[in-house]
Amino acid sequence: MANKIEAEEEEIVSPESEVRKMYIMRDRAAIPVVTKTLPLSMLHLDPDNVRFRHLKSTLSDREAEEYIWAESETKQLFNSIISSGGLNEAPYVTPEGVVKEGNRRIVCLRKAAKLLREENLNGFPAGHFDNLQCEVLPENVSPTEVDILLARLHVAGKLEWDALNQAEHLYRLHHERGLTLDQICDNVGIGKGKLVRKVHAYEMTARYLKKHSTGNPSADVRKFSFFDEAEARRDVRIWLAEDPKNEDLFFSWVAGDRFDMTGAKDMRLLPDVWADPEARAAFEKDGGKMKDAVGILYRKDPARGSPTFAAIVAATEALEQMPRAELLTLSGEPPKIEALEKLRDTIEDLLAEVELARKSRGPGR
Repeated sequence: MANKIEAEEEEIVSPESEVRKMYIMRDRAAIPVVTKTLPLSMLHLDPDNVRFRHLKSTLSDREAEEYIWAESETKQLFNSIISSGGLNEAPYVTPEGVVKEGNRRIVCLRKAAKLLREENLNGFPAGHFDNLQCEVLPENVSPTEVDILLARLHVAGKLEWDALNQAEHLYRLHHERGLTLDQICDNVGIGKGKLVRKVHAYEMTARYLKKHSTGNPSADVRKFSFFDEAEARRDVRIWLAEDPKNEDLFFSWVAGDRFDMTGAKDMRLLPDVWADPEARAAFEKDGGKMKDAVGILYRKDPARGSPTFAAIVAATEALEQMPRAELLTLSGEPPKIEALEKLRDTIEDLLAEVELARKSRGPGR
């Protein structure tokens, strides 16, 4: 298969090719990339695609296509490709025709080509999707250079992978390709803070899955967001590092679905829950949930759970802190007096309605 592209040169719609130099790593020479129009049938999905790395077995080309097509984002991309009549971004392929970047696009083109052949797609001439422009990487491009290119496109670039895929790929660059954190930052174009956060979150996810895997890959990978949020919160991050038992406890909370308000974003509420003994006790008891703990915080401080009361608290504080010089000038500014009177009347009306509602419920209710 090594010379498949060259061997099938006669099938290429546009045999003319354009060679350009691409700089991937600053300490290595530029690589020649050849732009060619190739038959879609010549291309193969990459079994090492980042989407499949959490699976325990290697997928066949057909299985990989079915897996990618089942993702909702693929259907959205398919509709976009149909609307535009083709690809706006050329995939990167090896000389053997393995798609290193652009697997989702290839799956969409295969579906479009099949529908067109079966006469279930109108508005295109026969064979419209059978050929596409590709960026062919050189034979001697290294795996590290390919991974850096993918990271630049899908971590720091505009074609972002989801958070877990990004983190796994950065982890691979560091632990499998042997690049230092500084080398990854320099070559990918990512801040060191984000890089460290992603790598640590991926490592924590891997430790979690060793203890609490459900056996369902789709469900398991969604847990990454909890550890990404935990790494993003400095106070939570410090607490996790203080004692290995804290991580085990945190894992049990995630596995037990304790974060039942906004999922992973509940991590942002943990510091407030810990700071209140009653709320913390409600969360940490057997079967305790984040809703239980936050409900206590809201009861004690209505402004936490209500934009209306947050505004009331802010207005009260503003009135209490009004400078005396401004207070002394109010008598000469009727519009401001009217605003205060309206505020007073509104509060009095609301309190009257509350009292009426209380009396209608009866004593003790």
